[in-house]
Amino acid sequence: MNIDTSDRRQLEQSSNVLLLAPLTPTGNRACLELLASTTPPEDANVAAVTYTPPPETWISDWKKYIERLPDELAFIHANTVETTGDYDESELPPDVSVARVDPNQPMDIIAPLSEQLTRWNGNGNQTLVSVQTLTILLEYVDFDTAFRYLHILTHRVQAADAIGFYQMDPDIHDEETINTLKTLFDAVVEVSDDGEEWSVTETYGDRTATSDHVQSHDTDVSVPDSESGLFASIRDSLTGVFSDASDSESAGTATGGSPNRSARGPRPGRPHSRGGSRASKTSPKRRC
Repeated sequence: MNIDTSDRRQLEQSSNVLLLAPLTPTGNRACLELLASTTPPEDANVAAVTYTPPPETWISDWKKYIERLPDELAFIHANTVETTGDYDESELPPDVSVARVDPNQPMDIIAPLSEQLTRWNGNGNQTLVSVQTLTILLEYVDFDTAFRYLHILTHRVQAADAIGFYQMDPDIHDEETINTLKTLFDAVVEVSDDGEEWSVTETYGDRTATSDHVQSHDTDVSVPDSESGLFASIRDSLTGVFSDASDSESAGTATGGSPNRSARGPRPGRPHSRGGSRASKTSPKRRC
Protein backbone atom coordinates (compact mmCIF):
# COMPACT_ATOMS: atom_id res chain seq x y z
CA MET A 1 0.00 0.00 0.00
CA ASN A 2 1.53 3.28 -1.14
CA ILE A 3 0.39 6.31 0.86
CA ASP A 4 1.12 9.77 -0.48
CA THR A 5 2.37 12.58 1.73
CA SER A 6 -1.01 14.21 2.40
CA ASP A 7 -2.70 10.95 3.35
CA ARG A 8 0.21 9.89 5.53
CA ARG A 9 0.08 13.22 7.34
CA GLN A 10 -3.65 12.79 7.83
CA LEU A 11 -3.14 9.34 9.37
CA GLU A 12 -0.27 10.56 11.54
CA GLN A 13 -2.55 13.27 12.95
CA SER A 14 -5.25 10.70 13.77
CA SER A 15 -5.53 8.81 17.02
CA ASN A 16 -7.81 6.03 15.79
CA VAL A 17 -8.34 4.78 12.24
CA LEU A 18 -11.02 2.38 11.00
CA LEU A 19 -9.80 0.10 8.21
CA LEU A 20 -12.60 -1.28 6.04
CA ALA A 21 -11.02 -4.29 4.38
CA PRO A 22 -12.21 -7.85 3.69
CA LEU A 23 -11.46 -10.75 6.02
CA THR A 24 -9.14 -12.32 3.48
CA PRO A 25 -5.37 -12.56 3.03
CA THR A 26 -5.68 -9.38 0.94
CA GLY A 27 -7.37 -7.52 3.80
CA ASN A 28 -4.87 -8.84 6.31
CA ARG A 29 -2.00 -7.67 4.13
CA ALA A 30 -3.60 -4.23 3.79
CA CYS A 31 -3.77 -3.92 7.58
CA LEU A 32 -0.10 -4.83 8.06
CA GLU A 33 1.02 -2.57 5.22
CA LEU A 34 -1.00 0.32 6.65
CA LEU A 35 0.84 0.04 9.96
CA ALA A 36 4.24 -0.13 8.25
CA SER A 37 3.40 2.76 5.90
CA THR A 38 2.47 5.03 8.78
CA THR A 39 5.63 4.38 10.81
CA PRO A 40 8.80 2.51 9.74
CA PRO A 41 9.15 -0.77 11.70
CA GLU A 42 12.49 0.29 13.19
CA ASP A 43 10.73 3.29 14.81
CA ALA A 44 7.55 1.52 15.90
CA ASN A 45 6.12 -0.11 19.01
CA VAL A 46 3.24 -2.37 17.92
CA ALA A 47 0.60 -3.78 20.26
CA ALA A 48 -1.44 -6.29 18.25
CA VAL A 49 -4.86 -7.38 19.49
CA THR A 50 -5.61 -10.63 17.66
CA TYR A 51 -8.53 -13.07 17.66
CA THR A 52 -8.42 -15.87 15.09
CA PRO A 53 -4.76 -16.17 14.04
CA PRO A 54 -2.18 -16.92 16.73
CA PRO A 55 0.72 -14.49 17.25
CA GLU A 56 3.04 -16.82 15.29
CA THR A 57 0.86 -16.39 12.20
CA TRP A 58 0.78 -12.61 12.60
CA ILE A 59 4.59 -12.54 12.81
CA SER A 60 4.92 -14.87 9.80
CA ASP A 61 2.65 -12.66 7.70
CA TRP A 62 4.46 -9.50 8.81
CA LYS A 63 7.82 -10.97 7.81
CA LYS A 64 6.39 -12.00 4.43
CA TYR A 65 4.86 -8.63 3.57
CA ILE A 66 6.97 -6.15 5.55
CA GLU A 67 10.13 -8.16 6.42
CA ARG A 68 11.63 -6.35 9.41
CA LEU A 69 9.66 -6.76 12.66
CA PRO A 70 8.71 -3.69 14.69
CA ASP A 71 11.29 -2.49 17.18
CA GLU A 72 8.93 -3.46 20.02
CA LEU A 73 6.12 -5.99 19.62
CA ALA A 74 3.50 -7.32 22.04
CA PHE A 75 0.27 -9.29 21.62
CA ILE A 76 -3.05 -9.42 23.42
CA HIS A 77 -4.55 -12.61 22.03
CA ALA A 78 -8.29 -13.15 22.53
CA ASN A 79 -9.08 -16.77 21.78
CA THR A 80 -11.19 -19.10 23.91
CA VAL A 81 -9.28 -22.26 22.99
CA GLU A 82 -5.86 -20.78 23.62
CA THR A 83 -6.68 -19.22 26.99
CA THR A 84 -6.96 -22.66 28.59
CA GLY A 85 -4.06 -24.91 29.45
CA ASP A 86 -0.38 -24.46 28.76
CA TYR A 87 0.76 -22.81 25.57
CA ASP A 88 4.10 -23.24 23.86
CA GLU A 89 5.54 -19.85 22.93
CA SER A 90 8.90 -21.21 21.83
CA GLU A 91 8.24 -20.16 18.23
CA LEU A 92 7.98 -16.50 19.23
CA PRO A 93 10.99 -14.17 19.36
CA PRO A 94 12.26 -14.04 22.96
CA ASP A 95 11.45 -10.34 23.41
CA VAL A 96 7.81 -10.64 22.25
CA SER A 97 5.19 -10.85 25.01
CA VAL A 98 1.72 -12.40 24.76
CA ALA A 99 -1.22 -11.74 27.10
CA ARG A 100 -4.09 -14.19 26.61
CA VAL A 101 -7.68 -13.16 27.37
CA ASP A 102 -11.21 -14.43 26.92
CA PRO A 103 -12.74 -12.98 23.71
CA ASN A 104 -16.15 -12.98 25.41
CA GLN A 105 -14.78 -10.38 27.87
CA PRO A 106 -13.41 -7.54 25.71
CA MET A 107 -12.89 -5.27 28.72
CA ASP A 108 -10.15 -7.70 29.82
CA ILE A 109 -8.10 -6.45 26.87
CA ILE A 110 -7.88 -2.91 28.27
CA ALA A 111 -5.68 -3.70 31.29
CA PRO A 112 -2.79 -5.57 29.59
CA LEU A 113 -2.89 -3.14 26.67
CA SER A 114 -2.73 -0.13 28.99
CA GLU A 115 0.15 -1.71 30.87
CA GLN A 116 2.03 -2.23 27.61
CA LEU A 117 1.40 1.33 26.41
CA THR A 118 2.68 2.66 29.73
CA ARG A 119 5.81 0.49 29.49
CA TRP A 120 6.64 1.97 26.08
CA ASN A 121 6.01 5.55 27.12
CA GLY A 122 9.05 7.70 26.40
CA ASN A 123 11.10 5.06 24.55
CA GLY A 124 11.39 7.29 21.46
CA ASN A 125 9.23 5.18 19.12
CA GLN A 126 5.77 5.79 17.70
CA THR A 127 3.30 3.38 19.32
CA LEU A 128 0.76 1.67 17.06
CA VAL A 129 -2.19 -0.47 18.15
CA SER A 130 -3.64 -3.00 15.72
CA VAL A 131 -7.02 -4.67 16.33
CA GLN A 132 -7.87 -7.56 14.01
CA THR A 133 -10.73 -7.60 13.77
CA LEU A 134 -13.90 -5.81 14.86
CA THR A 135 -15.85 -8.30 12.75
CA ILE A 136 -14.60 -11.18 14.92
CA LEU A 137 -15.21 -9.12 18.08
CA LEU A 138 -18.87 -8.73 17.08
CA GLU A 139 -19.21 -12.51 16.80
CA TYR A 140 -18.42 -12.81 20.52
CA VAL A 141 -20.33 -9.87 22.02
CA ASP A 142 -23.39 -7.76 21.24
CA PHE A 143 -23.08 -4.38 19.61
CA ASP A 144 -23.64 -2.29 22.76
CA THR A 145 -20.87 -4.15 24.60
CA ALA A 146 -18.51 -3.77 21.65
CA PHE A 147 -19.30 -0.08 21.34
CA ARG A 148 -18.63 0.63 25.02
CA TYR A 149 -15.38 -1.33 24.81
CA LEU A 150 -14.24 0.58 21.71
CA HIS A 151 -15.27 3.88 23.28
CA ILE A 152 -12.89 3.17 26.18
CA LEU A 153 -10.16 1.64 24.01
CA THR A 154 -10.01 4.55 21.54
CA HIS A 155 -9.72 7.03 24.41
CA ARG A 156 -6.92 4.98 25.96
CA VAL A 157 -5.05 4.90 22.65
CA GLN A 158 -5.44 8.66 22.27
CA ALA A 159 -4.27 9.30 25.84
CA ALA A 160 -1.09 7.31 25.10
CA ASP A 161 -0.42 9.45 22.00
CA ALA A 162 -0.57 6.23 19.97
CA ILE A 163 -2.31 5.49 16.67
CA GLY A 164 -4.87 2.68 16.61
CA PHE A 165 -5.90 0.74 13.50
CA TYR A 166 -9.07 -1.34 13.66
CA GLN A 167 -9.94 -3.68 10.78
CA MET A 168 -13.54 -4.47 9.87
CA ASP A 169 -15.08 -6.31 6.89
CA PRO A 170 -17.67 -3.93 5.36
CA ASP A 171 -19.35 -6.74 3.41
CA ILE A 172 -20.41 -8.56 6.59
CA HIS A 173 -22.06 -5.68 8.47
CA ASP A 174 -25.05 -3.51 7.63
CA GLU A 175 -24.57 0.15 6.77
CA GLU A 176 -26.07 1.39 10.05
CA THR A 177 -23.57 -0.64 12.10
CA ILE A 178 -20.62 0.61 10.07
CA ASN A 179 -21.72 4.25 10.12
CA THR A 180 -22.27 4.16 13.88
CA LEU A 181 -18.81 2.71 14.50
CA LYS A 182 -17.24 5.25 12.14
CA THR A 183 -18.12 7.97 14.62
CA LEU A 184 -15.55 6.56 17.05
CA PHE A 185 -12.68 7.16 14.65
CA ASP A 186 -10.74 10.11 13.26
CA ALA A 187 -10.24 8.63 9.80
CA VAL A 188 -11.49 5.73 7.68
CA VAL A 189 -9.36 3.80 5.21
CA GLU A 190 -11.28 1.73 2.65
CA VAL A 191 -9.66 -1.06 0.66
CA SER A 192 -11.20 -2.87 -2.31
CA ASP A 193 -11.62 -6.66 -2.34
CA ASP A 194 -8.61 -7.08 -4.62
CA GLY A 195 -6.52 -4.64 -2.59
CA GLU A 196 -5.79 -2.49 -5.64
CA GLU A 197 -7.94 0.52 -4.73
CA TRP A 198 -8.10 2.36 -1.43
CA SER A 199 -9.11 5.72 -0.03
CA VAL A 200 -8.61 7.78 3.13
CA THR A 201 -11.53 9.76 4.56
CA GLU A 202 -11.30 12.09 7.53
CA THR A 203 -14.39 12.04 9.73
CA TYR A 204 -16.08 14.97 11.41
CA GLY A 205 -19.06 15.29 13.67
CA ASP A 206 -20.64 16.20 16.99
CA ARG A 207 -18.74 14.20 19.61
CA THR A 208 -21.07 14.95 22.55
CA ALA A 209 -23.75 12.48 21.54
CA THR A 210 -21.68 9.41 22.25
CA SER A 211 -20.69 10.61 25.68
CA ASP A 212 -24.37 10.89 26.58
CA HIS A 213 -25.02 7.39 25.22
CA VAL A 214 -22.14 5.78 27.05
CA GLN A 215 -23.09 7.45 30.33
CA SER A 216 -26.61 6.05 29.94
CA HIS A 217 -25.20 2.51 30.14
CA ASP A 218 -23.78 0.89 33.25
CA THR A 219 -20.15 0.11 32.48
CA ASP A 220 -19.04 -0.52 36.06
CA VAL A 221 -17.90 -3.95 37.15
CA SER A 222 -17.25 -5.12 40.67
CA VAL A 223 -13.73 -6.29 41.47
CA PRO A 224 -12.57 -8.39 44.41
CA ASP A 225 -10.87 -6.38 47.16
CA SER A 226 -7.69 -8.39 46.64
CA GLU A 227 -7.13 -6.82 43.25
CA SER A 228 -5.16 -3.58 43.19
CA GLY A 229 -2.94 -1.44 41.03
CA LEU A 230 -3.38 -0.80 37.32
CA PHE A 231 -5.62 -3.81 36.59
CA ALA A 232 -7.98 -3.02 39.47
CA SER A 233 -8.25 0.70 38.74
CA ILE A 234 -9.14 0.04 35.11
CA ARG A 235 -11.62 -2.74 35.87
CA ASP A 236 -13.27 -0.66 38.52
CA SER A 237 -14.27 1.83 35.84
CA LEU A 238 -15.37 -0.72 33.21
CA THR A 239 -18.00 -3.87 33.30
CA GLY A 240 -7.32 -13.28 14.13
CA VAL A 241 -7.23 -12.80 11.07
CA PHE A 242 -5.87 -14.85 8.30
CA SER A 243 -2.52 -16.21 7.21
CA ASP A 244 -1.72 -15.93 3.51
CA ALA A 245 -1.26 -19.68 3.61
CA SER A 246 -5.03 -20.01 3.85
CA ASP A 247 -7.03 -19.99 0.62
CA SER A 248 -10.29 -19.35 2.38
CA GLU A 249 -11.94 -16.01 1.67
CA SER A 250 -15.06 -16.56 3.71
CA ALA A 251 -16.07 -15.05 7.00
CA GLY A 252 -18.88 -15.40 9.51
CA THR A 253 -21.64 -12.85 9.91
CA ALA A 254 -22.00 -10.34 12.69
CA THR A 255 -24.86 -7.99 13.52
CA GLY A 256 -25.45 -5.16 15.93
CA GLY A 257 -27.61 -2.29 17.09
CA SER A 258 -27.02 1.42 16.85
CA PRO A 259 -25.81 3.58 19.72
CA ASN A 260 -24.28 7.03 19.30
CA ARG A 261 -20.72 8.19 20.10
CA SER A 262 -18.32 9.97 22.36
CA ALA A 263 -16.82 13.39 22.91
CA ARG A 264 -13.18 13.42 22.07
CA GLY A 265 -10.83 16.31 21.39
CA PRO A 266 -7.89 16.54 19.01
CA ARG A 267 -5.01 14.15 19.36
CA PRO A 268 -2.62 15.38 22.10
CA GLY A 269 0.45 17.09 20.72
CA ARG A 270 -0.74 16.92 17.11
CA PRO A 271 -2.61 19.62 15.14
CA HIS A 272 -6.08 18.36 14.35
CA SER A 273 -9.11 20.36 13.30
CA ARG A 274 -12.67 19.23 13.86
CA GLY A 275 -15.91 20.62 12.47
CA GLY A 276 -19.20 20.87 14.26
CA SER A 277 -21.28 19.37 11.47
CA ARG A 278 -20.93 16.03 9.70
CA ALA A 279 -18.70 16.17 6.64
CA SER A 280 -15.97 14.18 4.93
CA LYS A 281 -13.01 14.64 2.64
CA THR A 282 -11.99 11.62 0.57
CA SER A 283 -8.96 11.06 -1.61
CA PRO A 284 -9.19 7.90 -3.78
CA LYS A 285 -5.87 6.22 -4.50
CA ARG A 286 -4.61 3.18 -6.37
CA ARG A 287 -1.91 0.89 -5.24
CA CYS A 288 1.17 0.88 -7.40
